[in-house]
Amino acid sequence: CVWVSGDSWDPAALTDLLGITPTVARREGEIGHGPHGDLPHPVTEWVLRTPWRESYETEEVLTEILKPFEGKQEILSAFVRQHDLRTGVNCVVEIYGEKPIFKASASQVAFMASLGARFGWGIYVREIPEAL
Repeated sequence: CVWVSGDSWDPAALTDLLGITPTVARREGEIGHGPHGDLPHPVTEWVLRTPWRESYETEEVLTEILKPFEGKQEILSAFVRQHDLRTGVNCVVEIYGEKPIFKASASQVAFMASLGARFGWGIYVREIPEAL
């Protein structure tokens, strides 16, 4: 996913500016429904997630995550600077006995850097489901 977060800003303004509809947009203080009850969100956030898909190369998934932002890096980074926000790219990997390849191309790293984005891997090793 690509995310933008910070205090007291309008996620609809970012949606309009980029022409990209987020998967999730929440304002600071809005009540969220989660596993620990109904709590106010601590920050305003705008998140674009891609659907789960099977892949053995994270570079493929990063291409899919970053594609909507091609040609919009300057717009996004200017918005982030103007509103003193944080942005990042997260890639979640579930491993079921396979050996995925964890890599990002130089152009992907440069692209994320042009956004001022933090980058994170979420790696979860799962048990292989028993055959039916």
